[in-house]
Amino acid sequence: MNYEMESPWMQLGGKISKKRTKIIWAQNIYGTRFTQLRTGRRTKPSAAEQATREKFKQATTQTNLIMTDVDQLEPYRQAWKAKVLAGYKTQKTLRGFIFAQIYRTL
Repeated sequence: MNYEMESPWMQLGGKISKKRTKIIWAQNIYGTRFTQLRTGRRTKPSAAEQATREKFKQATTQTNLIMTDVDQLEPYRQAWKAKVLAGYKTQKTLRGFIFAQIYRTL
């Protein structure tokens, strides 16, 4: 039996970048294969982006603290189990559920 392996691209030519960067190989929904060059951000984050990042950081820190404390974790676990039994499918993990609850309150 013979197997033919298909490469992620049919042909590749030219220089992609002079610098060492992350090159992503991708394929769109129509089957066209292409590369993307991922470089660093050239602009500073806006005030709204910075605020969102800080909010995310705070929610992550609080989630990690709750996940390590059994007494704080148990009410979230019971609420998450009740929602899962009721057909709630948005957050599939307990950590995701806790993060979502905390993020809403910030």
